[in-house]
Formats: sequence, structure tokens, C-alpha cells
Amino acid sequence: MTKQPEQGLSLQWIAISVVAIVFLNRVIATLITPSFAPSLVESMGAAGVYLIVGLVAFVSFFVGGLLCGYFSPGETVREPALAAVVAVVLNSLVIIAWAGGPLSTSVYIGFGITAGVGFAMALAGAYVGERLQGDTLDKMRERGEFGAIEK
Repeated sequence: MTKQPEQGLSLQWIAISVVAIVFLNRVIATLITPSFAPSLVESMGAAGVYLIVGLVAFVSFFVGGLLCGYFSPGETVREPALAAVVAVVLNSLVIIAWAGGPLSTSVYIGFGITAGVGFAMALAGAYVGERLQGDTLDKMRERGEFGAIEK
């Protein structure tokens, strides 16, 4: 059995994933919040808030990870997951800047929980995206199953 070569992280796919996750987050939040979020929260209370947050998280993190896992040329499952954490940190910094003052400890705990959930959802989405894509020449080369073409 041949040893598989260790592949480093692709900064390009981390950046692409951050952009995809942030874009999907903004689009879904913009579409959901004004249209049916108020009535959902009014009818369901706190459960409605959690449903909205869960939907936004699913679309932005899982679907963002899935898209990047599907379209990336090699085995790039880790990159969307790390990008989810970067996206949460960027979003958290924006929230902190907008607040203009000290935030409660529970807000910072929420940032940590969001980073963990985002990481897991993006990792799962990227894994599903990689499986949907199937084997490619780049993936086979990364695993050492297909020799490098000599130039």
C-alpha cells in the first residue's frame, strides 16, 4: 500500500469558501428577515427565532461548504470548514464594531457556538459536495493513484 502524500491547505479555496458563505448568509438573511421572519417569530416565539437562525446557518454554512466541495478540483473538504470559522469571526467583528460598546458574555459565547456549528455544517457540506463530485484526475493524483504527467 502506498503512502498518500500530505496535502496542505489551499488558501485560494479558503478565500473562495469565505466569499461563498458570507454571500449566501447575506442573501438568505436578506430574503428571510423582511418577508416572513416577523410573522414566524410572532406565531412561534423563541422557536421561530431558532428556526430562522437554523435556516440561515444551514443555507450559508452547509450549502456553502457543499458548493465549494463540489466545485473544487482536489480534495478540499477542510477549506470550507475553516472558511466558516473565518466568516463567523468576520461577522462577529462587524457586530462588535456596530455595538460601539461592551457586549455581554453570552454574546461572545454565542459567537463561539456559531463558529463550532458553522465549522461542523461546512465540513459536512464539503464532504457531501466531494462525494457528489466523485473521483477526478486531481483527486487521484493527490492520493497517488495516478502518476504525475511528465512535461
